[in-house]
Amino acid sequence: MRELTREELIRSFGIINIRIYPRDAIIGVNGEVFGFDEKKMVPYGKYRLSVGKPGYIQDRVRFNINKKTPYFISEIHLIPQATYTKIGSGELEIS
Repeated sequence: MRELTREELIRSFGIINIRIYPRDAIIGVNGEVFGFDEKKMVPYGKYRLSVGKPGYIQDRVRFNINKKTPYFISEIHLIPQATYTKIGSGELEIS
């Protein structure tokens, strides 16, 4: 296997920048915990982003970091899960 040149090595990294709402949601990138509004330098490759918080619909995204797209910037707003409450004689209230 050949060694990478300095230029190839420097260019083989990209940036991930993610903002999630609500801010205390749990963010994982390839199974590693990622902080709110954290900017992280990562090697080129394929990534899986998962975001979740109890009471919200979980979100998952796949993306690549490569020479053509050396960054992933995203702002994700999780959607609250609807809750249903039976009121009176069989009517449902959605909140």
